Amino acid sequence: MRVERRKSCRNIGGISNYIHFVSTKGVSGAGCAFTMKTALLLFASLGFGLVARAESPDSIPNPRQTNRSSIYDGARVLNDSEKHRIDDAINTLENKTKAQMMVVTVQTLDGESIEDWSNALFRRIGIGRKGKDDGVLFVFAIKDRKSRVEVGLGLEDRLTDARATAILREQVNPAFRRGAFGEGILDGVQVAANYVEGGTRPTPRPTVATSNSSSNSGSRGNSNSGGFPSSGSSPSTSYSPPSNSGGGGGGGGILLLLGVLVAGGVGTAVYMGTRPRRCPRCKAAMTETAAPDSDLTDAEQLERHMGSRSFQRCTCPKCGYSDIEKKDSMFSGVDRCSRCGNRTARTQTRTLSDATYDYGGVEEITEICEYPPCRHVERRTRTTPRRTPSSAAGGFAGGFSSSSDNSSSSSSGGSYDGGSSSSYGGGDSGGGGGSSSW
Repeated sequence: MRVERRKSCRNIGGISNYIHFVSTKGVSGAGCAFTMKTALLLFASLGFGLVARAESPDSIPNPRQTNRSSIYDGARVLNDSEKHRIDDAINTLENKTKAQMMVVTVQTLDGESIEDWSNALFRRIGIGRKGKDDGVLFVFAIKDRKSRVEVGLGLEDRLTDARATAILREQVNPAFRRGAFGEGILDGVQVAANYVEGGTRPTPRPTVATSNSSSNSGSRGNSNSGGFPSSGSSPSTSYSPPSNSGGGGGGGGILLLLGVLVAGGVGTAVYMGTRPRRCPRCKAAMTETAAPDSDLTDAEQLERHMGSRSFQRCTCPKCGYSDIEKKDSMFSGVDRCSRCGNRTARTQTRTLSDATYDYGGVEEITEICEYPPCRHVERRTRTTPRRTPSSAAGGFAGGFSSSSDNSSSSSSGGSYDGGSSSSYGGGDSGGGGGSSSW
């Protein structure tokens, strides 16, 4: 039996109802009449227009000159609270050591080497002091799933290539796999800052230790075994993409256009995801029913039991072709096991030491796979942010106001004002650092 994996889409913000209204009633405004076909074409054109655009090193602005921050969030994966914490860690390092940092997120490098891209940006911006070359650049290409720590010449003895790579693998990657981009970047910046300060701070170094496993990259096979455990651990927090607020306007046509712009390419995804599957043999519309457990492997039955995946039996009424379609659940709190590859792993968090006003705390993260033939357990530690007094925003000039971790993200050039110094000092990089993929 051939199993086919397809991506699922969700009904977002009532767009399906909106499309239905447009298709049945039509909307007129500003002298324009919208039909279902027109709306879908507009959604499609916007969707293609929102395809991830590659950014060159020359196109990245100096964030300290544009919004007094050390962060350029071109991929828009950080909210204001996360930017505040990351800027706070970078400013604290600079106040203590004069060393400078910059964090950059982009959607894609479009096939360009992340090492060459990062080195070119580092040299153009001039991160670090001239002659001291004490700068550090973090680059994250979200769609490419690649990351880089570029290290200035003057810091290569402290933040070695091995340490830079370990920061990405042990602090950044695990968080990114869960969609916790702000958490991963903050952890990486804090550990890098510890090394830049000479490695004398008492905050324990984040390490990775595994048990019940000899390798994290074992086979992804599905052995038959029964007895599925109940889910007894708390699910990890899932990432919800931040929303961006749009401008206002008057008139029915403008309101309609604003609705389309907010939706972006989602309308196309909704339309494509809700239309019937076509048979790969005869192209006829296929019918979908819930796949019985007898058609699933033990691992797949467990995934269904844990709510991490759904399985549909797709059958062609014309030629009889049939297969099973897998759909991942985005907010189940269940992760992919790093050993067997099944979506059967849960995470638990335990505080080892509380954060203080001087030092960050330490948490232990435990990943437990509930698939019986695997039972992989992996433990790692991560640093947490230092505590800040209620007046911590005093060091951040401008219009920043405190907000919860669930606040919506602003664009890289939005209202967020990080309060960093006005520019970088002209530092250079010799190409040292580390790269990784998550």
